Amino acid sequence: MKKILSVFLSLLLTVSFFSFPVKAIGSIKNFKIDENGEVTWDPYPGAVYYSVSFSDYVGGTQTTIGYNFRDILIDVQAPSGAYKTWVEALDENMEVIASSNDIIYQHTATANKARDLSWNRYIANWSNNIIYDKYRFILYRDGIEILNTETAGHSFDTYPYVTGQDHSYVFAVQAMKLHFEDSDPVYSEPVTGRMIERIKGSDRYETSWAAADELRQNYNPYAPFGTLVLASGENFPDALSGAYLANTWYAPLLLINQKSAEKLCSRILETTEEGRTIYILGGEGAVPSSWIKTLEGKYKIKRLSGKDRYQTNMEILKEAGFDSGELLVCTGKDFADSLSASATGRPIFLVGKALTAEQKTFLEGMGDLHFTIIGGSNAVSQDVISELASYGKIERTFSGKNRYETSRLIAGAYFKDPDTAVIATGKDFPDGLSGGPLAYSVQAPLLLVKPDDGQIAYEYVQFKRIPNGYVLGGDKAVGDEVMKHVFRYLEG
Repeated sequence: MKKILSVFLSLLLTVSFFSFPVKAIGSIKNFKIDENGEVTWDPYPGAVYYSVSFSDYVGGTQTTIGYNFRDILIDVQAPSGAYKTWVEALDENMEVIASSNDIIYQHTATANKARDLSWNRYIANWSNNIIYDKYRFILYRDGIEILNTETAGHSFDTYPYVTGQDHSYVFAVQAMKLHFEDSDPVYSEPVTGRMIERIKGSDRYETSWAAADELRQNYNPYAPFGTLVLASGENFPDALSGAYLANTWYAPLLLINQKSAEKLCSRILETTEEGRTIYILGGEGAVPSSWIKTLEGKYKIKRLSGKDRYQTNMEILKEAGFDSGELLVCTGKDFADSLSASATGRPIFLVGKALTAEQKTFLEGMGDLHFTIIGGSNAVSQDVISELASYGKIERTFSGKNRYETSRLIAGAYFKDPDTAVIATGKDFPDGLSGGPLAYSVQAPLLLVKPDDGQIAYEYVQFKRIPNGYVLGGDKAVGDEVMKHVFRYLEG
């Protein structure tokens, strides 16, 4: 589910917000462009966003596109010529923390015909041409024409015609000359239908492995994970705290218990190169060393734990490199709010009825802080909010009348224009625990639904016109009818 970033000629005349010089303190490795124009680089620790920059190598005009994906497909709709490009890693304050080498990218443009049909939320786009004043848009499903319509513009919104996972679609654009004499079709491109996929296993542990497999496909299906994060599947706090760590390292969050440990370790040995880092979240009571004995000596095992869930949470934040910026404040007594928050890629700070002495010391040692409160007063009390105000600014609060509305508020605030949504039950935590890193990998919100009611998620998905989706867990967690309702999924 890679994003398509089209750099139009008009944008090349604009100096980007991100283009001002900032002293980089690190170096992004293995930055390259392949023959298809795909830009890739190694993830940089602590990066929350990345910006990919282009400049006209001759004239010096520059534009920058900020995005927090490792892989970006470059489709430059601009005059032929040489363009210098580079990537920068940004922290959550949009400050540059690392930069790559520069690459000269030779672009060859074609013109004078409707071309470059692109796939972006099911909106087909093609280049305008002054000798045509009208176009005919044609859509075929499985080789059968299902739509044939005229348009004066040079784009067409195919929603909701393209739907269903098991169909093949072809777009065709026919330019129409003055006086409406039809020309030959000038461009067509096969596409696939909208993707609605259920991520599930026989239990929560198999579901977490299925989520990891999908995560690998989204990041790099040809390379093993460089880092793994393991947490108990019997409780939620450590895993939800660990979502930020997993997102930092583009890592899966795998659940483990005594029964699943042997199988999980065998899978890790089969799929993960020796010498990689494996984080264990929680103490011996949560994940005993005996469960992972076969991994010792082959991997760098690092346990992050404290005397309770709050101290473990702080150890995880420290390991992920957090020292200032936004903290999402969630209750440590329930899972729902932090489950939705885990998809944002922001650090989560768990609290109880009052801040502990260790938490106060932790906050005192931080830089500039601003807090986002997730949930109502029953989740994060006014006493805790008053205490937090001594250490930073209370930026905003997201509190719906229930967990489902709160998850929609989080989605609306942190996801501007998603093309994918992830839904999980709000009644229990296991399936959603591994869903945060999966959602983050495709920049999708994680919306909570009831097993038999997804109306709030439906309203958000339809308002945003989101075509693609993941459903976490089996139909007992999220019913088939809920899935079909939320995504207006049509079969047949």
